[in-house]
Amino acid sequence: MAGRLRTIDARTLADAVLEPPGYAVKDLLVQGLHILAGAPKTGKSWLALWLCQQVAGGEKVWGHPTQQGTVLYLCLEDGYHRLQDRLLDITEDPSENLYLATHAGTLADGLAGQIETFVREHGRVSLIVIDTLQKVRETCTDNTYARDYADLARLKELADRCRTTVLLVHHLRKQYDSDPLNRVSGTAGMSGAADGTFILQREDRSSNYGTLFCTGRDIESKELKLQFDPMSHIWECREDEETARSADEEVIRIPGSENDVQQRPQYHCRSPESIAPYSDTSDAHVRLPLVYRTGTPPVPHLSLPKMCPSYTYRDTAPED
Repeated sequence: MAGRLRTIDARTLADAVLEPPGYAVKDLLVQGLHILAGAPKTGKSWLALWLCQQVAGGEKVWGHPTQQGTVLYLCLEDGYHRLQDRLLDITEDPSENLYLATHAGTLADGLAGQIETFVREHGRVSLIVIDTLQKVRETCTDNTYARDYADLARLKELADRCRTTVLLVHHLRKQYDSDPLNRVSGTAGMSGAADGTFILQREDRSSNYGTLFCTGRDIESKELKLQFDPMSHIWECREDEETARSADEEVIRIPGSENDVQQRPQYHCRSPESIAPYSDTSDAHVRLPLVYRTGTPPVPHLSLPKMCPSYTYRDTAPED
């Protein structure tokens, strides 16, 4: 019979000073269990190996700081010859903090013990990558939600006990779905048990351009636009979703300018009252300072809201 519940009241919790969770890659791979999924031969293993090297060396990942520490990469579908070739392709200076193995136990046959022993022997372990998840699961015809959730819950508990980040490389189902999260192979128990899910998707099979869909309990959902460099075999970040949206909005067409050409705007701060004459609202409905863009060369009446999509722009102020 289970013991009594251990509870804490809300006031005590609110006043408690808690140690912040660790991370492998700040704002991307935080402490806990994560899935990196993609179609076969998408470049998941190249990305996983590069992430390991960056974290082991304390180098940034697409501008995000990393928590340098020991890294364990279980590359269970490759041998040391292929690993050596790939490692020397992505870096000229392999990190001594990166440890690699091509064989490991399964969830039912000692994997947790092997990882916990490694953590005890090496101290601070920032990242553990298991490539692929299927290699450490039991061969079973039971593909239910309960089994998927139970397997990942065991790995989640392992990550929490070791206070580290565990990244599982996994596959996508063949059926298309408009929500990339629904394409993770298996039931919803997969993404349900994980703290974060990353979907790597190329624009098409032969393209070097792709998108990394990122979502999780402790990170903001985002889409990273990536490009695979066939020479260095590194996924480079072209821009994230927010940067892409800003770039799309950066070029505007200025009515009345010479040949009605596209001009790059300058950004200016304006008070809420200043936008009212040029939009379908009154300043009484505007409570926050907004950023506006004005054309170059100057167009006296042109003032476009940069961060207020609900406004309808007018070329001229309304008559009194």
